[in-house]
Amino acid sequence: EINDATMTFTATKKSPSATTLIVILLIAFYLVVSSDQIALSLWKRALEPRDSSSSSSRRQRWLSFMQDPQTIVQKEIPIDAAVTDDINLFEKYWHSEWKQKLCPNQRPSTREYHKLAQLAKRALNITSNVGPAGSISFNTGEFYPGINRYKYVSTTDNKTRSYDYVTIWKCGNNQIRFWSKKLFQQANPRGVKADCTVTAVRDPISHFLSGYNEIEQRWLAEPSEVGYKDFPILYRQTTGQKLKFTKQEVGSKLRFETFLIDMFDNSATRHWMFSHVYPMSRVLGRYKLTGYLPTIQNLTHDWPRFLGNNCPGMTDLITSSSMEVIGQHNSSNDPHGTYHASKEVWRDQGPFARALCLMHAIDYACWDDLSHGIPLFCQNVYSSPSFAQAMGY
Repeated sequence: EINDATMTFTATKKSPSATTLIVILLIAFYLVVSSDQIALSLWKRALEPRDSSSSSSRRQRWLSFMQDPQTIVQKEIPIDAAVTDDINLFEKYWHSEWKQKLCPNQRPSTREYHKLAQLAKRALNITSNVGPAGSISFNTGEFYPGINRYKYVSTTDNKTRSYDYVTIWKCGNNQIRFWSKKLFQQANPRGVKADCTVTAVRDPISHFLSGYNEIEQRWLAEPSEVGYKDFPILYRQTTGQKLKFTKQEVGSKLRFETFLIDMFDNSATRHWMFSHVYPMSRVLGRYKLTGYLPTIQNLTHDWPRFLGNNCPGMTDLITSSSMEVIGQHNSSNDPHGTYHASKEVWRDQGPFARALCLMHAIDYACWDDLSHGIPLFCQNVYSSPSFAQAMGY
């Protein structure tokens, strides 16, 4: 009621009549029954075959999913969530199929590397499609240029013995060459047929981290220090300005993570210094090895004896000769903390570590005598649906 004099409102409560209540109940009952009938009709309709292309496509997709759930899960699962504890997939297919596919007849497959590079870029959330001006090697797997081979010859007792050493940077390269020059004469690689062709390797991921540290050491070197000239002033002032990792704090994890992204997505990484982190298996695309030393942890002891076991005719003087620890770079002391930071990123076992595993799958396939085998984390990555799909599983 409204009082015109005071313009105040007074509410008067009234109970609904019995007729109103009955009408409300009837409407509610009708709605419930109708919704059940509509749902039943839609369910029957869904079960009927459809003639239209759109309905057929949806039905085929559902049938495909029911027959093989992985066909859809593999497409929809993000790479970061793809790691599984199902090592059975790795154990079942790695040795029987995938190793041969990644490294057929001990030669790295550029085609398969391209697939792995795409997976690594997904792990790093790189969406750009780098063209010819980009970091070509890490997108296509073309790592072959710039591989050196040294021939060492020794003549004793009127017998000539020689071996070819194929260099892999950050695998005791300087130490092996300095020792060889003391006991052999360096000769033209094409002049004398070698008794054997050998090299030394290490764990692929530790090789990459060490190579990154070497690049950092030379980039951060003072003008008076060894290594500064490896990045010429002109490069530092022009192309080198594109390197995003150099803008991050020295010795930080973010700096190494940005370096990984640069390797896939930055044309400035085409400088020869960045081949320090190229996969070791690239030498197999150029040379057929007689053998390789699978670790450099005890290089001074192992290398001379390794030659004796793999190169016929090597004298006791050679195989028992001691090797000095020489030729180490300044980066070995990790003066800027860059090596430590890269190891921390690997220990995090996150997307950047996952990308490292993918980048080095071919290395692990080609160098199958590594002293510590394949890291468990990488075995998990190689058991993921996305990796299995790339392998054609």
